[in-house]
Amino acid sequence: MPRPSRESSAASIRLRALAMAAIGIATVAGCETTEVEFLETKQIDERLTEPDVRSVVAVLEAVSEKERSRLPSPFLPPPIWSESRTLPVSELMSAERDAFERVWQPEQIADRIPKGEPWDSAFKSRRLTREQFCALMLSVTAALGRAATDDKISLRELAKRGERELASLTNDERPFSSLTSNERHEILNQAAWLAIRDRARHLDLVPEENVELVIANQEVLRKVLGDELFANPLTGLYPRPEDFGVPFEEGELSDATLTWSPGDAIVGPDASRGEGGEPTSRTPRTIGRW
Repeated sequence: MPRPSRESSAASIRLRALAMAAIGIATVAGCETTEVEFLETKQIDERLTEPDVRSVVAVLEAVSEKERSRLPSPFLPPPIWSESRTLPVSELMSAERDAFERVWQPEQIADRIPKGEPWDSAFKSRRLTREQFCALMLSVTAALGRAATDDKISLRELAKRGERELASLTNDERPFSSLTSNERHEILNQAAWLAIRDRARHLDLVPEENVELVIANQEVLRKVLGDELFANPLTGLYPRPEDFGVPFEEGELSDATLTWSPGDAIVGPDASRGEGGEPTSRTPRTIGRW
């Protein structure tokens, strides 16, 4: 019996592979599809759509207010370190930078959402993965924050200033616990720029179309989102106290130190003249600064 040629064997293998693939496709087609078709996640610099907003609202409406409160805010507060921290300031800053970056990653937020019901059903109804939903939430949150931010502030320049303000801390190798109370206070005051820089940098990425979209949908968004997400993210952080200039200081003369005696009084229509109607050289007293 003649042995099959190498070409015919290869052709046979390809035919079997195609047959198996066809069987697999038919099997999958016959089963109920539960997987999400598109796995891409939205970035905060990408344009949101009406269906995106509706998906966020639908998922949040499907869970209780208590469940919604589990979603972390990407706007972290300024660093607060215990005086017992022995790490150098530079290492503490590095760890804080990592933490500020992680809260803007959808997969990190997805890990905070409990597995199971009611979340699983909510995601399935909108054909979303956890990561996709969290990405949409980040985009909506950033757009709301941008909408509440003062338009006169250049977020890009503010982010650049934040980097400059943080430069000294990034290179500070002193152990935090070795610093005096005043030094620790100054370090933490300076470290607050990390929160300012982070917020400004991410808010600057938001397209104007996203801002207009969340403003148009704010009524329905307010029903499922906390009031804090509609507030200005820079409130309480910027402007900084030093941006208001030198504080007012009372001069040496004040109401408490003024003295008066009857002999100094100038009374009557000829008050501008001395005794005998002669002009007086007395000049008005300046009181404090206004």
